[in-house]
Amino acid sequence: MVMGPDAYLKFLTQAAPHRFAGGSLDGVLATINNVLAVRRDRIYSVLTLPPGGLTIERNAMPGLPAGKAALLADPGRTFRVQPFQQWERTADTL
Repeated sequence: MVMGPDAYLKFLTQAAPHRFAGGSLDGVLATINNVLAVRRDRIYSVLTLPPGGLTIERNAMPGLPAGKAALLADPGRTFRVQPFQQWERTADTL
């Protein structure tokens, strides 16, 4: 996919919602930094890859072995667990 900065930010919020979850002062500051890191003078090319690993709350665990992922993804856990979406990105100046 090739997209401008607004579409790329929308892609990020859908593909990596853990990067944009507040919850604490540190989380809000990290969210602000993630939004500001998307440069307005770039065009982004994104290639999505199959999900691999998990995100637990705000922590990404890419490449987590399937057995460990199954244990951590147990619905009885009190923390939020989601699949970790992977992608490759390039950014070119407008």
